[in-house]
Amino acid sequence: MAAIDIVKSDRPDLRLRFVNIMALSSSGLGCSGMSITQTEFDELFTSDKPVICNFHGFPETLKSILYNYADPPKRINVHGYIENGSTTTPFDMHVRNHTSRYDLAIEVFEKAEEQGLLTRHEADELVIKYRDKIDENTTYIKRHGLDLPEIDAWQWKR
Repeated sequence: MAAIDIVKSDRPDLRLRFVNIMALSSSGLGCSGMSITQTEFDELFTSDKPVICNFHGFPETLKSILYNYADPPKRINVHGYIENGSTTTPFDMHVRNHTSRYDLAIEVFEKAEEQGLLTRHEADELVIKYRDKIDENTTYIKRHGLDLPEIDAWQWKR
């Protein structure tokens, strides 16, 4: 949600769709025996737009399920836990696993450029802005042992 907030703050003209997946099973998206169909998948995720997933577990778990719907899902990128990190702050763990709001926003801007929705210059400026934000938080963590207050206190306002 924070990544969507970032993207909409910088580029309100970009159209995004948020899909919250509540149930996964080995047979697909949804509860076992009641998985969504290919048609339902295409209605939710389209058949021609990039899809960025932020998964709470290992990316390979979700990728193996998505292969049932898109073969192979080249337009789908799954972020998740990659066992990269140590004792640190919650946000820094997201940075280390490329699941932070900034990493996701950066990917949205890169995909928007690939789709011709942003110029290379526009996308590069936004990517630099949010890589700098990651660096700023990393520096703050090293000094204070906490995430920046703007990260720690963020709330959905839309």
